[in-house]
Amino acid sequence: MKPVIMTLKEQDWECLQAILFQADGRERQVFLELGLREDQHTFEVLLHRLRPVADADYLSQGLYHVSPKPQAVVEAYNAFCRSGVLVHGHVHSHPFCDVAHFSAVDHQTLGQIRRGLADLVTLQGLNESTTCFQMVLGRDPAGFEGVLLNLWGEKMGALSTVRVITPQGIRLYQRELGEDNSGALADVRLDRNIRWLGKEGQKKLSQTHLSICGLGGAGALLVANVRGLGFREITLVDPERLEPSNLNRFVGAGIEDVESYKVDILKRELRRVAPETIVHALPCGVEDPEAQARLREADLIVAALDGMQPRAELQILAARFLKPLFDLGSGILVQPGGEIRRMGSQIIVYIPGQACLACQGMDLFRPTEGLAGEIRRRTGYVVGATTELTPTSVVTINSVAAGWTVDLIIKFLTGIGPIPLYTQINQWRGIVEQLHFVKKESCSLCGLDGIEGKGEDRAVLPPPPFPALGIQFDFGDGQGSPACWTPTGARPHGLFGNLVAKLGKPKDYDRSANGKESH
Repeated sequence: MKPVIMTLKEQDWECLQAILFQADGRERQVFLELGLREDQHTFEVLLHRLRPVADADYLSQGLYHVSPKPQAVVEAYNAFCRSGVLVHGHVHSHPFCDVAHFSAVDHQTLGQIRRGLADLVTLQGLNESTTCFQMVLGRDPAGFEGVLLNLWGEKMGALSTVRVITPQGIRLYQRELGEDNSGALADVRLDRNIRWLGKEGQKKLSQTHLSICGLGGAGALLVANVRGLGFREITLVDPERLEPSNLNRFVGAGIEDVESYKVDILKRELRRVAPETIVHALPCGVEDPEAQARLREADLIVAALDGMQPRAELQILAARFLKPLFDLGSGILVQPGGEIRRMGSQIIVYIPGQACLACQGMDLFRPTEGLAGEIRRRTGYVVGATTELTPTSVVTINSVAAGWTVDLIIKFLTGIGPIPLYTQINQWRGIVEQLHFVKKESCSLCGLDGIEGKGEDRAVLPPPPFPALGIQFDFGDGQGSPACWTPTGARPHGLFGNLVAKLGKPKDYDRSANGKESH
């Protein structure tokens, strides 16, 4: 039997608490639609959607008991069938205690739900790997008990941890304490970290599995920045071997490393500083099954990639498995005569529950057209000149982008945040701009009917509507609605930077009928 981790977004956790614990002190229930991830050591259930039971839909309800009407149960089963996820869940409250435990009645209810689910699978022809999850929650957020069962009533795992993904980091509630990290905290190599982050902050880093995808100039510098921070486990993903032209910006490599896989070189460098670090070096693309499996196990994903297709792969995985995703790109635009027009970088962050990369202006699903083609040519390379070989000066841009990204990661993981989701660094002009995008409820990734928390199901992702780049900015104008702005053929400044020069209203806008401002 394996431990079970439950992962959900902050807004869903707060909604669950508000529904289950109300002023009248009565028990309440919520049905859950959950995605599933399994590895060698754990099960992870990922909350896709809550299905609360309204007070009017209880057959009986009191301070120590609750029972929904049959119709409410049928509606929950029907919604589960439509969702495409693999786990049907049920949670109820024990508002009379801090730490909850299953009662005899709870075990009886679980048996009824499990048998009903088994009948549903047979009648509807659902996946036989469908499972049943039950949870009871006390007033203390860590006062829970939960269990995962298969359709035959066999116990697959017990709930040990609830992970809440917030804009300020990942919050953990554990029924039992995990492994002792006091040895890691006493490590003299982490002394300067602890002086800055404190023992609790360093403990959070030391419990984190970090993945870095793309080991070009920026990716190599990312590794150089994180190697002394005490991360427990690091996954490196890149299919390329080191070339002679990479040596001017690939930190840690020498001439003897030419033709070696980049992941192997950087694994060596990580282990030189911290031999105890678990490092997975995967010489493949992010779409490779082995890479996908490791990325699903990670706590946070960093992307330093050249193309849009691998970015789309990572965004879909991050949404399905509720993984924070940090994407960075950098480049220089050079005139044919050698004059530099622009140089800089951008860092875009996806936190489950917030705007995805597509809602923040990245044209993920049309990698060969329009803005996306231009972005792909700019990301990580000089464009406009007669060569695509990166000159020495690009290492300065990559250094800033990598350092800034790692700084954001530290702030996020340790809870120092909140952090900006979109940062553009114009090194040519010495300007840093931070924008806030509002996610679109119609988005097929992060919207109301999106794929967040669906886990390993195989639901088809619908294509985005045309035009692909419809984005929303929150101008904080007090009008009650975000401003909506769709670019129409404007040449991008940096990486979508010219869409808005500063965090403020465009100079020209019209008030539309729906109360939004359209540029």
